[in-house]
Amino acid sequence: YDVYIQMMQDFATNYPAICRLESIGTSQDGKDISVLRITDNPDDAENEPEFFYTGQMHGDEIVSYIMLLRLADYLLNNYGSNSQVNDLIDNVEIWINPLANPDGTYQGGNHTVSGASRYLSNGIDPNRNFPAPGNDHPDGHAWAQETVDMMAFADTHNIILSSNIHSGAEVVNYPWDTWNSSQRLHVDDAWWQFVSHEYADQVHVNSSGYMTGYNNGITNGGDWYIIDGGRQDYMTYFKQGREFTLELSDAKFVDATELPVHWNYNYQSLLLYMEQSRYGIHGIITDSVTGDPLEAKIEISGHDDDVSFIFSQLPVGNYHRLIFEGTYNVTYSKAGYDSQTISTNVVNYATTVQDVALHPVGVGIDESILSQTISIAPNPMINGNTGITFKKNIDNPTLLVFDSLGRVVYGLEKNSIKEGDIINISLDTLEDGLYLLQIKTTDLSITKRLIKI
Repeated sequence: YDVYIQMMQDFATNYPAICRLESIGTSQDGKDISVLRITDNPDDAENEPEFFYTGQMHGDEIVSYIMLLRLADYLLNNYGSNSQVNDLIDNVEIWINPLANPDGTYQGGNHTVSGASRYLSNGIDPNRNFPAPGNDHPDGHAWAQETVDMMAFADTHNIILSSNIHSGAEVVNYPWDTWNSSQRLHVDDAWWQFVSHEYADQVHVNSSGYMTGYNNGITNGGDWYIIDGGRQDYMTYFKQGREFTLELSDAKFVDATELPVHWNYNYQSLLLYMEQSRYGIHGIITDSVTGDPLEAKIEISGHDDDVSFIFSQLPVGNYHRLIFEGTYNVTYSKAGYDSQTISTNVVNYATTVQDVALHPVGVGIDESILSQTISIAPNPMINGNTGITFKKNIDNPTLLVFDSLGRVVYGLEKNSIKEGDIINISLDTLEDGLYLLQIKTTDLSITKRLIKI
């Protein structure tokens, strides 16, 4: 255990530009549940998806512990020389927790994994101790300290894609675990099968006779066997994330000589799954008047249910919606703002960027402020042209015109505007419809609707 902690500290010490060592919490026996944050700007919030690998919830399933230590080492050692690794670290906030149950693993003492136990120090199975749909305590026990800390970690991060990793079988297990496929499918079942097959198919390229059972390496969790209180469904159902369970070895313990073989089987698949966090629909949602980022709801009309929609996250206002290829009507909404629905095309292995500026309901409609500052004529515009006449002096103004999707279609900055100045705006090359004119200074922000017909 002490060597493990030293290794984790060394990762952060040896790679300070891209790695930080943090803690999810402390086990019941006082051991640290360490997690690495690996990204190109580890001290800043960026417009990046957050990805999370966690290993060895069950303390006697040793394979994932070593795989994730080696994955961290691989990422850190290859940054700057490997384009795939560069792309991941530059564009994803990666979290790696190799050992989620240190008390179980080191039940026989801090210097041996002999005598390791599946369970937490108090005898609770950590992968049955999370809330389940309709039942906060499906195992009949209070949440263990490790469970509370892991839920708090999920609360403070926007983990959009994750995996908890086990051994005891060889299969990719995707949601739901709580229901089988005849009872309830995840709305993104097509996407789940796609990414699960991607993992298993790449494993098959790198191995022979490995991960070939259970529908050639993948299974719907409930079709394999139903469990309540698992972390996979907690992250997917309660946190609107996407998590599957990896089972990396039929043997819970494998001989040390077999660990490099299992790494070679799996490491490319582990990277491919991380890359999936970059695909789908991504963007930033802002207030169209102030430009401030917003926490808003993103919902696929006619597709999402009550647990699959997502929210953009502060302080950036970014969102990341993973979904199988197709064309979707995406609705962006927030209380106090006009909603927008945008038809969006998604292609597998590609990123669709859709930034949205939501307009506050009723903002900028105060005609007394408008009439004292500007007049607009003609409006509706003639052939897409209109003029803005200023009725007073304004210092350092910014003029922006937004289309119905919140995109800036006209922009102008000036040091000053004098009373009587006229600024002509032409939208003649744009489609007919409703546009929003915004004029901002340090102490003024007004918005006016423009109509082009």
